Amino acid sequence: MRRLASALVAFLLFLAPSMRSPAQDAGPMHAPDFRAQQFLIALYFGPKPNAPFVATAKTVWVKIMPDNSTITTWNERYVARDADGRIVQERRTLVPDDSKQQPQVRVLEYTDPQEHTFYICNPYSKTCNLSNYYVRESNTLTPEGLQPDGMSYLTREDLGVDSFEGLEVLHSRETFT
Repeated sequence: MRRLASALVAFLLFLAPSMRSPAQDAGPMHAPDFRAQQFLIALYFGPKPNAPFVATAKTVWVKIMPDNSTITTWNERYVARDADGRIVQERRTLVPDDSKQQPQVRVLEYTDPQEHTFYICNPYSKTCNLSNYYVRESNTLTPEGLQPDGMSYLTREDLGVDSFEGLEVLHSRETFT
């Protein structure tokens, strides 16, 4: 019985690891560890007096999975700014690209730079939260490269400039890895 136990221990210690080596050479296959946060930064529309507009903002998010397949989600939302710089905008859910679902309104936002107020309203509970609002001095971008957490890395790709109904539109892609 002891010989059988000794043989089994020897097999597990010496032979079993060598049997696993070829599979390891094919590359690591494991579930995502979720250390890298996944989030979508909303488009920012600043309060600019005398520059009113009404638009539909469309966002498409393509996530690359560990097996190199992709998952695409999207939404479209209403955004408007009046001549005083006040902004109203919807926040909508992301829906799969291949579904017939339409993005649902999650919240409505109302920003008034003159009154320094920012309302976030939930249309389902019919409640609003009021916060103080102060205009950003500048719209600073997060610097590219290694991020302060020491684990994630930001790259930014310029996709060009366009014009839409008299507004300059900057296209870009940001990737956190």
